[in-house]
Amino acid sequence: MTQLRHIIRLHVMQAHHLQHVPISHTHHMAVTADYMPWTPIPTHGCISMETQDNIDNGTRIYTTRLSALLTTDPLLPDNHPLAFLATEASGRTFLIGTSERPHPVVTHVDTRGLRTSDTTNTRLQIEWKSPLPPLLFSSNI
Repeated sequence: MTQLRHIIRLHVMQAHHLQHVPISHTHHMAVTADYMPWTPIPTHGCISMETQDNIDNGTRIYTTRLSALLTTDPLLPDNHPLAFLATEASGRTFLIGTSERPHPVVTHVDTRGLRTSDTTNTRLQIEWKSPLPPLLFSSNI
């Protein structure tokens, strides 16, 4: 099954900040009253997010993919696992990644035109393969 979401905002932080956040595997949600140091990612236009689930050796695996056109190159920590917070147009927020493995894989794709006057675009691509789908998330952002 494939599920598409209309995402309007994206935030990032180091995944270790989620160590003490309880996760309900049954309800696919995480809730905390603690402050979380989310950093907004500057994007242009809508952010695409799709989740697919498949059965692999008797285990359900969710693959979540996000793709966003960036307005500036974000300073993402290179040597730390990251977690992302995606906000739907409805206001609901979803956690992509946890403090435990597997962590999301982040790719930057630079597109340059053929002429020097052409603009350069950077697309951020995030993929998370996990036994968890994107988790409905509530915190003091």
